[in-house]
Amino acid sequence: MTTQPVDKHHMPQWLGSKAARRFHVMAKPAGSACNLECSYCFYLSKQTLPGGPGPGHMDDELLELLVRQYIDGVTGDEVVFSWQGGEPTLCGLDFFRKVIALQKKYARPGQRIENDLQTNGTLLDEEWARFLKEHRFLVGLSIDGPKALHDRYRVTKRGAPTFETVFSAAKMLRRFRVPFNTLTCVNRFNASRPLDVYRFLRREVGVLQARHHVGDINLVGGDDLQDQELQETFADRVELLILSHNRRSYLVLTRYQDLKRSQAFFLRHR
Repeated sequence: MTTQPVDKHHMPQWLGSKAARRFHVMAKPAGSACNLECSYCFYLSKQTLPGGPGPGHMDDELLELLVRQYIDGVTGDEVVFSWQGGEPTLCGLDFFRKVIALQKKYARPGQRIENDLQTNGTLLDEEWARFLKEHRFLVGLSIDGPKALHDRYRVTKRGAPTFETVFSAAKMLRRFRVPFNTLTCVNRFNASRPLDVYRFLRREVGVLQARHHVGDINLVGGDDLQDQELQETFADRVELLILSHNRRSYLVLTRYQDLKRSQAFFLRHR
């Protein structure tokens, strides 16, 4: 009788009920589709790649399969669904109502289901806000700083600015008490103004004012952000600001090779 060697990838199945299995899935129900055309975005072009996400949205059959298998695979007491894109709100609110219904259908007794949603905020309205609040979604809102900084790159398909719409969405989320954090893309245009970016997020967006609000800063840039001194200056100054406000803080600055000419840098603080 021969047996297959057990490696780290087979360990969860081998353990069975002897230990809890925990892992995290990020779902992209709209693929790379987005209603914006941010000039630094590397993901829009993935729609046309062979074997890529394509133009379609997740259908009902695949959605139910995802929810059932994910919940079944995690035997811990918490299952976290992360909905990203592209722009996941393009799937519509009814899609996420189905998500909640399926999660209730397949959740085991005592199992806690959580959802987070990363969005550009342009399609959010009060109906969305009530839904997100009722079902305890954590929202990640993409905003690049004050108006002049945000509108430099984050524009519609026709090149129109988006700041006013996104900032209104942030104020609406606060009004409905929907927990949210921010995702800020740091580029050559705003990298030299870390104080303006941080103070805007903290004072005007209010992302660091509530107990469970966490600010995420995602640094993505081209050749101009390969300047190590510029990267480190931005990170150091933001870290000092966080610590000066007595916030728990950790910083991880990691380099990833982008698929094109640019490098991507990720700075996270909480």
